[in-house]
Amino acid sequence: MGSVGVEGILESFTGLVEWSSGDKLAVAIGPCSSAAPLHGGLCFCPEQQYLEACLSAEVAILVIPPELSSEAKRLNPGRSAVLTSDDLQAAMAILNTEYFLPSWGREPFAQHRVHPSAQIHPSARLHESVIVQPNAVIGPDVAIDEGSIIGANSTLEGNITIGKRCVIKANVFVGHSVHIGDDCRIEPQSSVGTDGYGYGTDRNGEHHAKPHFGRVILGNRVEVGCGVSIDRGTFDDTLIGDGTKIDNQCHFAHNTIVGKNCLITAGFMVAGSSTFGDNCKFAGRVSANGHISVCDNVTMGPVSVISKNITKPGFYGGFPPVPYKDFVKNQASTASLFDTRKRVNELLRKIDPKP
Repeated sequence: MGSVGVEGILESFTGLVEWSSGDKLAVAIGPCSSAAPLHGGLCFCPEQQYLEACLSAEVAILVIPPELSSEAKRLNPGRSAVLTSDDLQAAMAILNTEYFLPSWGREPFAQHRVHPSAQIHPSARLHESVIVQPNAVIGPDVAIDEGSIIGANSTLEGNITIGKRCVIKANVFVGHSVHIGDDCRIEPQSSVGTDGYGYGTDRNGEHHAKPHFGRVILGNRVEVGCGVSIDRGTFDDTLIGDGTKIDNQCHFAHNTIVGKNCLITAGFMVAGSSTFGDNCKFAGRVSANGHISVCDNVTMGPVSVISKNITKPGFYGGFPPVPYKDFVKNQASTASLFDTRKRVNELLRKIDPKP
């Protein structure tokens, strides 16, 4: 973990952060939280309630929203450098990645750029900068571009293309004919390009697996969490759009199409041949039927089931999905549902008494 000075940040990230006040020569030696600020740290403070504690701790560099700059000047005796950002969360992600990202798993193992235990087919084409860690298996006609890393015990079957600066972590399986764009990351225990779940049943009730000929295509800047399975298409391709981020323990069945810049959190599962637009967000444990379509800019609340097409952008929840405000009201009613039913039955008996 390195260090960074104010001048270096301002020079490299003009527009993301701006100078506000304090020590222009300050140097941060590591990241820290605004809830637990550290002397000499680089700290991002989103709210006024943490501001005084951060400055009292003498963090080296404090990044705040512009609306807190006047209060920061009042509280800061000059020992901290104060920067502002209109995109504080993005600034946190970008600056901490640039200056303090741990090197574990991103460097040659025991000084071997390609570890001797790795099994690499003679027809595979690896850029000279690619790092291959112990016991990785790289099959025929795999092409890996510059700056990418293949983690220990990962398997790349064959006829795969991997773009620039990708990180395939340990114990990942990538099936044949998969394309992975630039700047992608796949976390351990995930499978990309496995055969989908499709069977033909004969007259005797026996089930016969259908071969899958489609690919999986991951766009640029796609991130895949731990324990994720993304099945290849039956004939067409399974597609994950540029900038989409997938959390742990998710499943994407064959022929799924996901648009750009979607945020998909843990436990998401979708049956085959469904399509999701750009900029969609799915809370934990959302499920989706097969052969449905969801338009751009849809947000789904937790534990919802998408059972039909959604054609209008908005915030939805429940099963079947309804506007989220209605879903919350419906949920609030369930606690008294039994008592309400009893009262309705009593009223019905008074209106129409039976012998």
